[in-house]
Amino acid sequence: MEYQNPPLIDNTELQRFEMQFDNILIYLSYRKSKNTIELFHSDSCNGTDIPELKDKLISSVLNLIKTHGLKLIPSCPYVALYIMNNAEWRAFVIE
Repeated sequence: MEYQNPPLIDNTELQRFEMQFDNILIYLSYRKSKNTIELFHSDSCNGTDIPELKDKLISSVLNLIKTHGLKLIPSCPYVALYIMNNAEWRAFVIE
């Protein structure tokens, strides 16, 4: 199934980025400080695990991080794996 890219929502109250794909809400929880952001948990509200959707969310979040000039702490294993497989994002990771 092909999913369109919905808008990325920064739900600051819950400290997570969200994307709604049809009836599936996926999210990526974060902790943010002045110049860094830690991405520590990705999931969906209904327990659906579709890697393609997580990839779309992570890609959108990483583009936002790049735009805002933040440094990244990828504590979420899925985010860390995504960055390992997409070398262009390694420059944003705090060593």
